[in-house]
Amino acid sequence: MWAQDVDLRYLWIFNPSMGLSAEGMVGKTDHDVLDGPTAERLTTLKRKAMNTGEGMCARPCAPFVTAMTRRTICSSSPSWTIAGQPSA
Repeated sequence: MWAQDVDLRYLWIFNPSMGLSAEGMVGKTDHDVLDGPTAERLTTLKRKAMNTGEGMCARPCAPFVTAMTRRTICSSSPSWTIAGQPSA
């Protein structure tokens, strides 16, 4: 679980995967912490959710390797202020 601002910088992250740490992700974007193709796929998904106001889901979203190869499911839903503006 995580939250990002309207520029898609991580505000906080709980239990990060792919060998990443919360401290290493806060204030950064997916392009700062992930490989190019994965970052682009996630950014596209998140921007689409922000632009349409509809939640999006991608499966698989980002591969990561531990003792065995796994894949994660990514869903992205925008949050809005009372005034109808995107909110982190």
